[in-house]
Amino acid sequence: AGQITGRADTANRYPHAFLYRDGLMADLGTLGGSESLGQSINESGQVAGTAYLVNGRWHAARFSDGEVTDLGALDGAVSYGIAINIAGDVLGGYIHEDDGVSHTFRYSNGVAQDIGSLGGISTLGTAMNDAGQVTGWSSRADGTSHAFVASPGEPMIDLGTLGGPRSIGYAINSSGQVAGWAELPDRTQRAFLATPITKLF
Repeated sequence: AGQITGRADTANRYPHAFLYRDGLMADLGTLGGSESLGQSINESGQVAGTAYLVNGRWHAARFSDGEVTDLGALDGAVSYGIAINIAGDVLGGYIHEDDGVSHTFRYSNGVAQDIGSLGGISTLGTAMNDAGQVTGWSSRADGTSHAFVASPGEPMIDLGTLGGPRSIGYAINSSGQVAGWAELPDRTQRAFLATPITKLF
């Protein structure tokens, strides 16, 4: 309880990820480069974030018990950590080296796996629960983008919209319920709560 992560300047003015607990701030280090960032923290004090490599590129990283794990970038040029759950699984994103398109991966048991899309070219995950279920938004073949739920080992579920072309999931709880916003036919936005196996229309 009371743990905090983020980034803070070191003595040489390069910002590093940190973990603050029990009244002390600890430098979490980097992946050999100059900078790092703590983005998300779980109950055990494990941190997901991003760190620079020696070559100047940045990769998603997990900071745990004094070790910094490079989560790779799949076939992307760079990657970044978004969230971490109680199991130490990390939700991350990567940018494809050829086309610059954003994709999303789940890192679990030492393996990073792309979570797919709703038929379009890009997906951006925003949150993950302790069961490894992910929400965010994904593009579709028709050019629209919809909120989704992606569970480990299962096809991505399209949560639909409220009649407009776009929706985004921002948070997901332990029951798999998703909170976010969706557009109405007139393009105004409304908050929504989606319960598993249901779809917005």
